[in-house]
Amino acid sequence: MTTAAYRAAGATLALLLLTSCQRTPQAEIIVLHTGRLAGNIYPLDIKGAPLQHYPYLAGYVNQVRAEAATTGATVLLIDSGDSLTGSFASHATGGKNVAAFFQALQYDALFLGNLDADADPGLIDSLDIPVLCPFLRDDGSPVQPSAPPVQQITRNNLAVRLVANFYGQFDPGENPGRFPMWFGPGDQPVRPVRDYTPWMSGAPPAALTLYHWMKFEGEGEPTDATRALLQSLNVSAVLAHRIYSSGQREVWTRGDYSHWPVPVSENILRHNRGFTLARLDLARQGGAWAAVRPPELLQMTANTAPADPQI
Repeated sequence: MTTAAYRAAGATLALLLLTSCQRTPQAEIIVLHTGRLAGNIYPLDIKGAPLQHYPYLAGYVNQVRAEAATTGATVLLIDSGDSLTGSFASHATGGKNVAAFFQALQYDALFLGNLDADADPGLIDSLDIPVLCPFLRDDGSPVQPSAPPVQQITRNNLAVRLVANFYGQFDPGENPGRFPMWFGPGDQPVRPVRDYTPWMSGAPPAALTLYHWMKFEGEGEPTDATRALLQSLNVSAVLAHRIYSSGQREVWTRGDYSHWPVPVSENILRHNRGFTLARLDLARQGGAWAAVRPPELLQMTANTAPADPQI
């Protein structure tokens, strides 16, 4: 072989090695989060029902789970809250229409929002999935024992710690109209959780900690207090629950959160009730969790996935 041939072979080998080194890491966990379904789960044969997106949501979840089955990734399906109540159907069924959907699609966890304030405690207790609530009674106790602000679950030997938050560190006294005055049975007064210390013990250091931030307003640099909080809780990623109308900015333009210390997955929850799903692919890199692809915000339509006729 000539010197030129050796050089060409060496260059080809170097290129192959470089390409393999730059290959996108495989996701270890795929987090999908929906939200603000507002009770709008109807039988598909009701012609006068609102436009139903949930068969496409189910179809997309099926696709992701099939994809994960071939790669070994774990899929975590979460609802961001404001989903159990809000329609005549949920009022007539006591929220059982939405609960049946969560059970059928095998959700892994449910966060409660301020619009779930009058959800039947019996319904929440009956759900066969972990439920978290970001509010406490004035005495510091959870709104109900089955819905604490922090829970740990295990999926495929991976410990996942879920943390419920409402409005970041915003002080309710500065704008009380943004916060619910009561929650749960008896219309008892509540306050948002701000100190998570009583619930944070027991999680292994390698646990994936997902901080669910309802009413997220995180554009721009995170404050020093926010950075300190995320670090103190060992947060791996933020699941952001933002609510605004399409008139405020172009709906499908995501905020840029690359300057945040952890990945941020933002779900834009519009007035047409749960039309979107957010996806975040994570893998461990250098002892920390990192996004292995840009977070996605997906419309649940036939253009995204075929409808699941079983849901």
